[in-house]
Amino acid sequence: MEGSNEKHISANASAEQVDKRYEEGISVTSKLDKNDQQALMEELGSRIPMIFSTLDDIVGIVKKQAIRMDMIELNMDRITSGLDDSVVLIKNNVKSTEKFHEIFKGLVNKLDKIQDLLTKQTPKGKTALSPSILSTPKTTLSPSTMSTPKTTLSPSIMSTPSSSRNAMLSPMSVSPFNQTQDLSNIVFIPSSDEEDIQKRRRLSKKAINKTSSSSVSLNVDKMPTSKLPSKGRSAKASNAMTPEEVESLVGRMLSFIPSPKIHGMNLPKTEPLQTLKEYHESHFNDKTPILKSVNPTGHTLSKFIKTLFPVTPSMNMTADEAHVAAYIFHPKNKADEVLFKLGDFEGKRKDFQTLCPFRTINSEIMHMMALKINWTQQQMSDPTKWVLPPTFLDAINMGQTIEELVEEFAPYWMPPYENLSHIYIPYEDVCGLWFLMVASMEDKIIHHLEPSYIVQATIEARQDIIQKVWDVITEMSQSPSFPAPFITQTMTDNRWYIVDPNGNLGTGFCQHSAVYVMDWMDKEFPLKSDDVLGEKNEDVLRMRIALNLILGDHNDVKAKVEEAAAEAWNSRRFA
Repeated sequence: MEGSNEKHISANASAEQVDKRYEEGISVTSKLDKNDQQALMEELGSRIPMIFSTLDDIVGIVKKQAIRMDMIELNMDRITSGLDDSVVLIKNNVKSTEKFHEIFKGLVNKLDKIQDLLTKQTPKGKTALSPSILSTPKTTLSPSTMSTPKTTLSPSIMSTPSSSRNAMLSPMSVSPFNQTQDLSNIVFIPSSDEEDIQKRRRLSKKAINKTSSSSVSLNVDKMPTSKLPSKGRSAKASNAMTPEEVESLVGRMLSFIPSPKIHGMNLPKTEPLQTLKEYHESHFNDKTPILKSVNPTGHTLSKFIKTLFPVTPSMNMTADEAHVAAYIFHPKNKADEVLFKLGDFEGKRKDFQTLCPFRTINSEIMHMMALKINWTQQQMSDPTKWVLPPTFLDAINMGQTIEELVEEFAPYWMPPYENLSHIYIPYEDVCGLWFLMVASMEDKIIHHLEPSYIVQATIEARQDIIQKVWDVITEMSQSPSFPAPFITQTMTDNRWYIVDPNGNLGTGFCQHSAVYVMDWMDKEFPLKSDDVLGEKNEDVLRMRIALNLILGDHNDVKAKVEEAAAEAWNSRRFA
């Protein structure tokens, strides 16, 4: 009993200690609440606007992502529609090919039947004409030749039937080339001319009978009976032909005689004609417009040259440029070969091969174009243009600070040009779609140039991007380390505004937009040119961009590329 009482007393003591500690903790907490409650509430109140701002940013990002997803879905629909149209065209081409195949098959069958008819034996008395006989050239008959048959053909011969007459006419008596010609293949075909001859003979006979009927009767009575002609002799005499009729008939027969062989004839030699390409351009300066119209166009390559980008006359290239193009786009050359070098940046063949037709141009080509334009501006006595590279917007999206942006981009890309008039900034949106923002310093207008199809939702999203980029550039101009502080006043002017998209060419998918953006960037005054709203030959633009980047004086490896292209062309390594 005593042991149980002791345990009970110790348990009560421990419970009292716990209660005491709990009361002490409550008192401490109450003291902290009283002292720090106001500070905690003030801190929470100061953070609430930041939380709301963060939530607003998240909502804005979600909306932009939704807009981009809509754009992606729209582009996918267009791609699907284009693929469906391509499938339909392919099916139609297959059907057309099958129809042509049937037509050609029928033509071949008809040609076979014609050949069979030519090789078969014709009816008795006529021999089939072989193709070699049909192709024999006609003989040109001289007057001396035409006079020869008159002495060899008698009226008695011409009065015989056609089958017998063909046998009686020998090559020795008809052909002027009687020692070398074979007339076994000659067929004499009676025509309307022979009927006319017979008709004229009958008419002349009637006329003679009418004029001399009386004298003939008297002579017949006085003639002896033995000298009277029999029926056979009378018929033969009545069918006799006049010399004029014989000459006409012989002429028709001679038209069937094969021409003599002319392999031994000596033809006069002629000098080769000089082609138009050998004439200098000055040769046509003083000529008529007709002669000027035949002036040769751009150089092209043989169809045996292997290339990923065919050269067409509309590209208006010289022979050297065509050889360089063949070297750039040859499928067997090394993809990692450096074809462009400016400063520390190098452009390789695999980058330039994205300029081939219907390919999506990568951002390295856009960076080379920006480098090339900046180099050109630096060579001018009065430069007026900034062109920022695509990496500038990448740095902004990565969250770099203003000072970091000034240190990385301002010294080279934003030099202190006193007469600065335009700032060009290309931007790549989702799916490789490019657009261009151009700031006019004089007008205080930010132009939005758009080469692809646009809808209102994409306009708002892209103009938000333009406004954000412009705010960053304005803050950079206010930095103490900015190399062109004199533009700060212009940049901070409140009259700046963004205009609606201009230059919409409706080029469709993402592989087209970069071509027109680079074309606008490379122009001195793109906003005043008719090409902004016009449509061009895209393949010509792609090839011209490639040659301008490689063959310009800005390219440190230009001479090396030209030498390699000439060596490859002379060694015929392109074929």
